[in-house]
Amino acid sequence: MKIGLTDCEEIVMNTIWLMESKGEKHITLPMILLEVNLQHKKEWKPPTVSAFFARLVQKGVLDMRREGRLFCYRSIQSKEDYITSLFTKYTEFLFDGDVRIFKEAVQKWISKEDVDLCKPEQ
Repeated sequence: MKIGLTDCEEIVMNTIWLMESKGEKHITLPMILLEVNLQHKKEWKPPTVSAFFARLVQKGVLDMRREGRLFCYRSIQSKEDYITSLFTKYTEFLFDGDVRIFKEAVQKWISKEDVDLCKPEQ
């Protein structure tokens, strides 16, 4: 499974993950097209979204099945697994796998309040 998604592919996947989290089982191209164009202020056309779907299926993060005359899509990889794979990839690449250096870098750009939120409750 390839991890790197383009920004546009991430928009499509985030939309699918959101719809799935709301219990949607039959996600179709028209549904994604409407949601993406509304939520992300895009003006994508069906062939554009179809191209993203094809690449996401090829990358192994999206499944496509035919139901009657429609194609339905569902995620194969959860959003949490995708985020974990990104953190792992970039920790390995940028910090030689050293999570402590990664943590220090993150702490430099987030606020003290955010750091406090990450501390385990006692």
